Amino acid sequence: MASFGVYLDSISLPLVQKVLVGLGFGVVTYTGLQAAFNSAQTLIQNNFNGLASQVAALFYLAGFNYSIGLILSALSMRVAMTAVKKFQVV
Repeated sequence: MASFGVYLDSISLPLVQKVLVGLGFGVVTYTGLQAAFNSAQTLIQNNFNGLASQVAALFYLAGFNYSIGLILSALSMRVAMTAVKKFQVV
């Protein structure tokens, strides 16, 4: 029974360290990317305000305002996964 306790003790510290590093990295990545992508989304939407009303109506009917969010979300996920692979966090 003592060997099981030693085993748990030997794996718990590296596991806790990886979890804490992963959480910290995730928070920093999320905060930084959220600020950058929010400003990019605002810039894109403000530039489309200069379009003719009929063209803007067509874009909104096609769901362009939602597609901006989807594209930026996909970019955010790609950046996060690339960073995780590069830094070997998990």
